[in-house]
Amino acid sequence: MGPTGVEAVRVRVTNVGRAAVSVESIALDIGLVDPRRPWKGRRSIVAAPFVKWDGTTQLGRKDSTAPERLEAGAIASRFFYLFPGISRETDRVKPQTLVVRGTATAAGRRRTLSPRRRAWEFGTDDETWFNSGYEVTRPVRVCRELWPYSQSPKIGPLPIEQIIIKLRTGASAEDIEAFLGEPTSVEQRVGFTLVAHRAHAAYHL
Repeated sequence: MGPTGVEAVRVRVTNVGRAAVSVESIALDIGLVDPRRPWKGRRSIVAAPFVKWDGTTQLGRKDSTAPERLEAGAIASRFFYLFPGISRETDRVKPQTLVVRGTATAAGRRRTLSPRRRAWEFGTDDETWFNSGYEVTRPVRVCRELWPYSQSPKIGPLPIEQIIIKLRTGASAEDIEAFLGEPTSVEQRVGFTLVAHRAHAAYHL
């Protein structure tokens, strides 16, 4: 975890058989769609691209949904954002605990889950995996709030660090929206307004 407060985890898939297999849909399993109706299946979060602290550059990564051939003994790894990726999921299941596990599907087989003993558990009010020694500060909350929007092609990369600096100096939501510049489409205009108000709200939470 870096200064952004975005916590990342790795899901590792190992071919323990003697023959090559094709694996796909490497993801984070976040439980049943509806605990009262288990036949409806399970929910999962698929990896998103990593971005640098300034929000301008996407770093290369492999597609988590596309098939990948694994020889006997080979390992495939995917990296996932833990926070803010699961923040809305903890709200969805409250007051229950959110159980997060790795998952993948081998060709011709049912989806496999990582062992329950290795699962991560998060309560509704949990803001970090680290139990002590780390504080979720205002800048961290802003970064987590803006990160998903920075991934959207309709909004575009966001200068998250500069937004935080402006908020520190007392910028209003309208100031942040103006700082983002002139939008190039109606969708981006709506996005900039939403981003500005969410960033301001997160900072003053």
